[in-house]
Amino acid sequence: MTAAAAAASPCAAGVIRDDRDDAAYRAYANQPQFASVGSYSTGSLFGSFTLIAPQWALTAAHVVDTDGDGDITDETISNDTLRIGAQSRRPTQLIVPKGVNGNPGWNGNINSGFDLALVHLDQPFTSITPAPIYTSFQELGKPITSVGYGQSGTGSNGATTASGTKRAGDNTVDQYNTFANGATALRWDFDEPAPRTSPNFSGSSVPLDLEYLIAPGDSGGGSFIFEDDTWYLAGVHSGTYNLYNYPGATSNTSTYGDGALITRVAAYQQFIYSNIPDLATTAIPEPASLGCCAFGMLLVGRRRSRCSREAAC
Repeated sequence: MTAAAAAASPCAAGVIRDDRDDAAYRAYANQPQFASVGSYSTGSLFGSFTLIAPQWALTAAHVVDTDGDGDITDETISNDTLRIGAQSRRPTQLIVPKGVNGNPGWNGNINSGFDLALVHLDQPFTSITPAPIYTSFQELGKPITSVGYGQSGTGSNGATTASGTKRAGDNTVDQYNTFANGATALRWDFDEPAPRTSPNFSGSSVPLDLEYLIAPGDSGGGSFIFEDDTWYLAGVHSGTYNLYNYPGATSNTSTYGDGALITRVAAYQQFIYSNIPDLATTAIPEPASLGCCAFGMLLVGRRRSRCSREAAC
């Protein structure tokens, strides 16, 4: 067994249980409640996103900040494509959180938090129902469903297949991750069915029926909580922790025993609402969410017209 990694790796449709049919994960992803999740392609990078308003998408900051310098004003996006089914759109503007009072906000490092980006689209997705965002700060211990277009494979072999197929799978929010600057995120691990080889690092060691872990290409995709008869977007895929080197695995990415790092949407609700005022008027935050956006986030954005990227996920 390896020691727990101190840092997560970015770019984390995902890895499935060895004893489950991949068709079940693909069918799960294509249920109507997850129609808001699409793929994000720059030509050299492949990720995922969730539609939260007809003309706005939510993804990970590291998906759009392809040089990882924390500055999105030097990026170009004219060749970027956001796709849901047969429909495609182009981004016209990117906005990432910027902190105040000494907090750096998004700085290019997913292990510093703030790995979130709003993407304004050239045209709305008129036939897709956007996902409502989760605002109640009550994620701990709840079942959560991750949806994306990343690599796949099995828990004992790691992420070995190509990105591009939509999958969904379940886990349980085991703990909160607190960064040095005070930002928080969600975490859970990939539990192995008996007989276990991998250790259990957090929460229950018993896997869910469609237990699952995000993998490269899932970055920016969505994690959903079902509450009050509604599927809410509670997390944005940020990365994975290599907590265990599974014996004989072809890939050391997203095996049993590894963990997920998920940007916590509730913590950024004011950032989202301040940029999409119409979305705020339709939301009714629970009392626990009011005043809980701890960082007084400001915004930075830029309209861009040309694309030239070399970073790859």
